[in-house]
Amino acid sequence: MSNKHSLSSLFVPVSKLFRSRKLFQNICSVLCNFSLLLNIFLPYFVAIPAYAEEPTPTPIVEEVPTPTLEPTITETPTEPTATPTEEPIVTPEPTIEPTATPTEEPIVTPEPTITPTIIPEVTTPPAEDNNQPSGNNSSSSPTPLRSPEPTAPVATPTILPLVLGANVDGGIIETMVVENTSCRTDLLNPIISSDKADYAPAEIAIITGGGFAVNTDYLLVITGEKQPSQTYNITSDSTGNFTYSYQLFDTYIPDYKVELTSLAGLVLATTTFTDSVCGNDIKEDGEQCDGTDLGNASLSDFKCSKKCELELVKDKVTICHSSSSSSNYYVINTPNKSGDLNGHASDNGPVWYPGITVVWGDIIPPFNYLDGGVVKNYPGLNWSTEGQAIWNNDCEIPERKATIKVIKQFTNIGDADQTVFPISISGNGQITGSTTGSISSSVSVTFEVTPGTYSVSETLPDGWKQDINGCASVTVGVAVNEITVWDGVCNIYNSKIITPCGDGFLDETTEECDGTLGVGAHQICTNQCKLENLPYCGDGNIDRGEQCDDGNTSDEDGCDSTCKLEKKVDICHWDEGNNAYKKAQEVSYNSIYKWNEGEDECETKGHGLEPLDIIPPFINGDCSYSGQNYSGDNIAFLENGCETPAPVCGNETVETGETCDDGNTVNGDGCSSTCQIEELSPPSATISKSNDAVGNIPPGGSVGYKIKVIISGNDINEFKVTDLLSNGFKYRSGSYNVLKNGINITGGITEPQYHSPGVWNLGNLSIGDTVELSYIADISSDHQPGIYTDLAYARGKTTYGTNDPVYAVGEDSKYVNENFVGTEVPIVASTQNSISAGVEKHEEGQVLGASTELPSTGSNNIWLIISTLMALLGFTLLKKSSKKLIAIILFAAFYLFPSNALAVVNPLSVRLKQPISPTNISNLKLTFVALEIDGVNPITVKCFKKGPSDSGYGQMGSNITLSAPGNTDDCVTDSSTMNAEGTYQFYVTANGLSSNTVSVDYKTSGPGTPSDYRKDRPSTCDYKIHFKTADDGGKTVKVEIYRADVTSFILDAGSVVASIPVGSNQERDVTNTVPDCNKEYYYVLRAFDDAGNGSGTIGDSVTITSYSTIVTTTTSAAIPVTGVNLPQEEIVGEGDIPATNEEGQVLGTENLTSTFFAKYWKLLLLFLIIIASIIYVALKKKRARY
Repeated sequence: MSNKHSLSSLFVPVSKLFRSRKLFQNICSVLCNFSLLLNIFLPYFVAIPAYAEEPTPTPIVEEVPTPTLEPTITETPTEPTATPTEEPIVTPEPTIEPTATPTEEPIVTPEPTITPTIIPEVTTPPAEDNNQPSGNNSSSSPTPLRSPEPTAPVATPTILPLVLGANVDGGIIETMVVENTSCRTDLLNPIISSDKADYAPAEIAIITGGGFAVNTDYLLVITGEKQPSQTYNITSDSTGNFTYSYQLFDTYIPDYKVELTSLAGLVLATTTFTDSVCGNDIKEDGEQCDGTDLGNASLSDFKCSKKCELELVKDKVTICHSSSSSSNYYVINTPNKSGDLNGHASDNGPVWYPGITVVWGDIIPPFNYLDGGVVKNYPGLNWSTEGQAIWNNDCEIPERKATIKVIKQFTNIGDADQTVFPISISGNGQITGSTTGSISSSVSVTFEVTPGTYSVSETLPDGWKQDINGCASVTVGVAVNEITVWDGVCNIYNSKIITPCGDGFLDETTEECDGTLGVGAHQICTNQCKLENLPYCGDGNIDRGEQCDDGNTSDEDGCDSTCKLEKKVDICHWDEGNNAYKKAQEVSYNSIYKWNEGEDECETKGHGLEPLDIIPPFINGDCSYSGQNYSGDNIAFLENGCETPAPVCGNETVETGETCDDGNTVNGDGCSSTCQIEELSPPSATISKSNDAVGNIPPGGSVGYKIKVIISGNDINEFKVTDLLSNGFKYRSGSYNVLKNGINITGGITEPQYHSPGVWNLGNLSIGDTVELSYIADISSDHQPGIYTDLAYARGKTTYGTNDPVYAVGEDSKYVNENFVGTEVPIVASTQNSISAGVEKHEEGQVLGASTELPSTGSNNIWLIISTLMALLGFTLLKKSSKKLIAIILFAAFYLFPSNALAVVNPLSVRLKQPISPTNISNLKLTFVALEIDGVNPITVKCFKKGPSDSGYGQMGSNITLSAPGNTDDCVTDSSTMNAEGTYQFYVTANGLSSNTVSVDYKTSGPGTPSDYRKDRPSTCDYKIHFKTADDGGKTVKVEIYRADVTSFILDAGSVVASIPVGSNQERDVTNTVPDCNKEYYYVLRAFDDAGNGSGTIGDSVTITSYSTIVTTTTSAAIPVTGVNLPQEEIVGEGDIPATNEEGQVLGTENLTSTFFAKYWKLLLLFLIIIASIIYVALKKKRARY
């Protein structure tokens, strides 16, 4: 089959398809509807991130152990002694054997020799027996003892040890036998009792008994309410008595029952006692507290324990301890709360003050503490205003200003004289505000100053003299005789110069008056002490200075109390009878709001008390009236003569016949010039970024940035600019500035916080707004040379509909990648190494330098070209195509190129720094910035390298994870990464998106050493240096000349006097003028290549002593100059930074074809749709001709 036949068969289905007009229309209709639906619903699935709910933490329940029943405690008695004595009781450790369950069985003891004893039967105790043990609660057993039966063996009384504080489940057992030789033994009258009727939990009860058989073993059974019984062995002494110590349960047990039985279980005597109610929130006798009832103790300082004992909430107190340091005067200590605070209470010197000459003391706040269970108060130490200010400032001396108050005093007149005296202040400190003022007898002046000594002087008016100046020397804030005054007060005394008339004394023979003496109402005293009548308001005559005079001084009658015509104002007065406002009428200010002399305040009256009257604001003398009901429609109502005005479009009020009113009569803003709602235009925005970096910037310098956004189409709400700086560039706090349409609005914008990245919240912006943001970033002083990058984007929301996102389109920036913009900052630093050298001869020279600049910035115009082509095609189709065809193309364009109000073309951008090239640095820091629009997930960055011997790119180091929405970091190389001379290429990827590729030439071998060194001294202050560079194949690019007046020095930036641009195998003569013509100077020369590698040295008998690598900042490349005298300090450096070429992606190992289609697939698809549409129209016309 021929090729022609193959092509024909291929086009047959196509031609048939186009001949099927209806089928083609159906396909187009489906595509149009699908694209429309996709554009409607796509923002809801793409633009709105979903957040997973934060899991609620599961509370951990701490298991509480189940209490068990208290076991019966069995005590093993010690060996009996021969005879009981009153020696101190020995308390050996008893052997305590708890059993599983309590029992009332008698405890078996070792069997001594039994001696039968006949005990007489006793039923009731004799009335005259006074030897019974006393107790708060006791009873005798009603059952008589059986004498015929033998009792337990009589033996020497056993002394059981007293055990205090031993914890057992059923309480603490304590036993002790005490002899009482005063008890009678002729009659048995058994009785037991306790030392108190009521106890606190865990308290020790003393149980005593008497009237028992002597030296006899018994069982003591103690039973707490709802608790198992506890049985203890006891032995009566030689008088039939015993004493036993029993510790109560540490929990509340209401009632205890005590029984004394024989070994056979016969009850002989009983008694009872109760447990105090600790835990009922009521403090009772024997308790220090109970729950929240702390008695007189404070809940903020104390709490109550389970034993109803007071405890401190905080057992330590924070104090400022005197450090005796000349810089840090106090340190924070936290001693225990006590009377002496671990000795701090004795540090009782004064509070530190400037100029103190003694040891200052601690600053301790007052607090309460416990002393043996008693609440005591520590009153504090140095707890003055100054001490509290230091304590509240974390024990650091707060900055404090001092004041000087100047008061005027008169020696020969009363305080009524109001003569004004101008004053001024000066001193050795700083004065806040004005240094001048005016004082009189009723007005003082206070100056705010820093600690120091000041002097106040005054200017005397005519007829006055100064008697005493108490303000000639005033010291504040500085100790004088161990006393510091912060608020100084001083007085200046003056008196009048006395004349015969005017001496303040009335001589009735020659004077009618003197001063105020003899002067009546509406009179003055002349300089000749003669009375003169004055015109006054209210005399019925309009005198000079009066506007009216109605013979009185009343207000509200047209002429006020000062004979001024009263001002009037138009108001709307509500007529209660007619239920309507009267026509506008003029009323006096004074009938609404005026000064009340008697009350010394402004008073509302008359119409001002009518709640419905509409009154505008006005000022009546010292009284400012704010108006009444004067707002909104009432203003227009009053201005229209108290009648409802006709609707006005543009007054921000929707009135009759209006559907909107936005405060203007401009079309195109959603509300037309006739206040009718109009169709809204979609909003759009552009963003650009620039910096003021001119030439090369040294490390440690700074750079200013400017971001500009322009709003068009419609208003945008919640507009934000996100800005990411490169690593090592730190936003300078307080440097931000915001201009909106040329007006500074910085005060209304919150300062951005640059926590990588920084966000500028600009609020709601209107169509036509232009906002310029500017700030300064400081560059790290240890930055490596190179071109550093940054990123920024902006977004907001539409003001209508569903508040869709609006993304600004980048323009007019060094870097533009759709919605992203960025700048470049070239950092230049020398990477030369310095050496130490010693010289034995002397000679010298220098050159002139010039600066270099980087290429200017450009912009991306692809979207402008696309828009123009689409517009031209649209005009063509409008003339030749059907409406359906136009709809197909428009829907396709709408789907493929959505408005920036609904979508963002590429939400991620990444840029890589271009390091200096060539370079001799192997440990490069390749700084990158990566930023994602509306990013909520981390960004994974990979670093790739291709060396001179590598066949392709390979990943360098581990993955780097950046937190959303982006950040900046470094790809770091080392000697293992850059291990040979040659060209290295680097790029990074962020979530698979590639950055720009940068290239670095790595050189380590230096140039040859210069030769043919000669030094002459043609004059006293000049040296002439000659040298020739090595024939090293073009490696030499410059020679540096170093100079010193000593024979051993470092060859570095501190000793270089000239940097001479020169190539290989060239001779130069350089003249150098020295700073001191009377000294001998020594010179050393060294060549460098373009990577900063240095050669050996030549000069005045050079001896190399050491090498060290340095990085110094420089200015620009040098221009060769010979035979020119230069200032000896000028040092010309080097530094060449290649320009960058960024387009958002780089080649690396990427496929060019796939990258092109991935970037421009939408444009290609739209082009195919347009071609297909044109073919369809052509075929349709062709069929129409047949």
